[in-house]
Formats: sequence, C-alpha cells, structure tokens
Amino acid sequence: PCTLNVTVYEKTETFAVKNGSVYDIYDSDGEFLYSSEDNVNSYDNAPNITISCTENGNSVTVTSETVLEIAQIGAAFKESFGNLRALAESIEIVYEGVGETSISHLIFNLYSGVDIRIVNFEDGAVQKISKAYNLYSTLTGTQKLVGEVYAISEYDGEISAVYQKTAYTR
Repeated sequence: PCTLNVTVYEKTETFAVKNGSVYDIYDSDGEFLYSSEDNVNSYDNAPNITISCTENGNSVTVTSETVLEIAQIGAAFKESFGNLRALAESIEIVYEGVGETSISHLIFNLYSGVDIRIVNFEDGAVQKISKAYNLYSTLTGTQKLVGEVYAISEYDGEISAVYQKTAYTR
C-alpha cells in the first residue's frame, strides 16, 4: 500500500526549424528542447526532420504553435506509417492563393524519394494520412522512389488518395 510507481519518459528529438544561424530542436510532442548550430540528433547522430513553411512562394517563419500542430499530425503519420524520423527527411507547409481560393499543403518528403502531400491539411488530416498510407502500401518499390501521393477531400466529402509519378526534383 505504500508503493509509488514512477514512469519516466525521455524526450525524443524529432523536429528542427531553421532560426537564423541555428536550429530550434523540438521533441515528438512539439515542445521546444534547445537551439543548436547543427541539426544532429544527440541520440543517434542522424538529422532531425526539418520543418519549413512558404506562403505564395515566400519563406515564412515557423512558429512554436505550428510545430505543435505538425507534431500532432506527425503522431497520426507515425501511427499509420511507423517511425516518422526513419521515413521523413523534411516536412513542408505550403500555402497558396488568397481568401476562398487559398489552398494548403502539408508535404512529408520521404527519404525514399516519394512525397506524401496532404491537401488542405487543416481539415481531416488524420483520415487523409490513413488514405495516403493505404495507397502508399500498395506502391511498388520503384514507385516509392519518385512521385507524390496526394490525399484530398472530394467535393462530396469523401477522402481519396492518388499517386502521381513526377520527375525527381529534390
């Protein structure tokens, strides 16, 4: 009756955001850990997943709130795809257009070469990631080397995913 059980969780470096001449390093929950001159994970010396953001082609600052949102979506990605850091090299947030014609993309750039693009990620990101994974898991090894998997909401509200082969541009 006098036993106290304590569980300790180690913070896992996962995300990096370029901030001037340093990288701000965040854990898998999107919490800021520290700043560093290098984007090297202290646990395994591999790079952390870089997060960047553009609006109509212009680079914009990635805020702590944005990292927190990406971490929450990243948890859904990890649930479907497995280890996020092992698969994703970087995550891009892209905003295009203005007002009602605006569109947002959350792009997971995978080490294999294929990108997972979640269109209008603010709406139904978890379901879109699940659809993207279902399609990704059917791709051949060659298809996973280049191209994009798009996950979108159709006009009728259904979520679908499509693969499109593209020229390698990274």
